[in-house]
Amino acid sequence: MKKIYLLVTMGLFSCATVFAQIKNAETKTFKVKAKCVSSKEIIESAGNQKRISTVSYNTDEGIATIKFDNTKTTAEAILKKIALSGFDNEQYFAPDNVYEKLAADCKYTRDKKAADHSVHSNSTHNQSKIQSHTQTLHEDHEMHADDKSDLVLNAYFNMKDAFVQADQSEILKQATLFKKILDNTLKETPSSQNLTSLSNLTHKIIQEKDIKKQRKFFAELTQPMYKLAKNAKLKSAVYYQNCPMFEGGSNWLSKDSAIKNPFYGNQMLSCGSTVETLK
Repeated sequence: MKKIYLLVTMGLFSCATVFAQIKNAETKTFKVKAKCVSSKEIIESAGNQKRISTVSYNTDEGIATIKFDNTKTTAEAILKKIALSGFDNEQYFAPDNVYEKLAADCKYTRDKKAADHSVHSNSTHNQSKIQSHTQTLHEDHEMHADDKSDLVLNAYFNMKDAFVQADQSEILKQATLFKKILDNTLKETPSSQNLTSLSNLTHKIIQEKDIKKQRKFFAELTQPMYKLAKNAKLKSAVYYQNCPMFEGGSNWLSKDSAIKNPFYGNQMLSCGSTVETLK
């Protein structure tokens, strides 16, 4: 009994800690069309972002309570992510193709008639509001520029962590995922020299079998990745770090301030320093 009490207490403390980490907090509630058991996890995962936002979904009432740092995001941006996970809400309709992929027990009655009817309103204010509230997010499903940068950065960080671990199977897996994200983004911005360079270098990492050579290509990724991070609207700090030993001095980007060297791994894990913090 004591163990159960302790676990519950720790769980509550953990939840309270997550909420406490959000600065400039603002809380709002919205209706979301979701009743299945798995919807709670899907919706909360879609909206939760460390130190920026948390979502608590009440399946019985169909209410999402959103707490967020209003200097870093908006309730609308979070609701958009929830819609992109397949669930219509007060602000946005989910893309049809995403909705269709939901499990059978997660399907719900969709009502676009009122929205479609009001599109014909002569009021400029209403038209603007309707466009915001009723768009199906097909264009947003392809993501805004900031979201694209965030996606590319996170995929890069995963690949960097694989190099830290010196796990070649994981390096191949993360490099392949990274290139897929780059290539999908390039379809929308084919003129981006940074993305093209990143894609070409990642292809070399995937083809190479020698981890030292892979690390050389990874080091070359730094400059185009640095430019991308420098120009992006970052949601959290990115650390530009340097290893003075590898190839006469090589850099990498990290979402953690602690040094975890991707060029030597456990051999010299803490070798290096942060030379710039991007915010």
